[in-house]
Amino acid sequence: MGDGGGGVVVIRSARVGDGPAVASVFASARAEMTYLPVLHTAEEQVAFISACVAGGSWVEVAEVVPDQVVGFCAVRDGSVDHLYVTPERQGSGIGRALLNRAMAAYPLGLSLRVFELNDRARSFYFREGFVEWERTDGSGNEEQVPDIVMWWHGR
Repeated sequence: MGDGGGGVVVIRSARVGDGPAVASVFASARAEMTYLPVLHTAEEQVAFISACVAGGSWVEVAEVVPDQVVGFCAVRDGSVDHLYVTPERQGSGIGRALLNRAMAAYPLGLSLRVFELNDRARSFYFREGFVEWERTDGSGNEEQVPDIVMWWHGR
């Protein structure tokens, strides 16, 4: 898949060594979300994301060949825990490609949480067939920011 920036983007399963690169994607995307509090150091984020990549979650990465990770999707127990694309690559189809891979891997349905203030992500998920299931006051997430539970019913 082309990325609109001259590179070829490949979606592949994450490898244990991808942890720091995936954490960099996470950090760069979250830095754009100025409504979120900063709760962890960069080192803590790398450790958290590396643990996610190493086990317990189904993780796919988007890589600009040969080795620049620009997006990732992590699913655990039928819930999309993370779907992030670096800011400069957002809107290029990478997020859709990652989500489509998750939908193919979990054809019976997926849930996710999106921050209420993240209008762009909410619109994206609506376009991809997710529906709003529940709104929360944020007391159930670490950031304590209101979020929305969304559901895709599967194929």
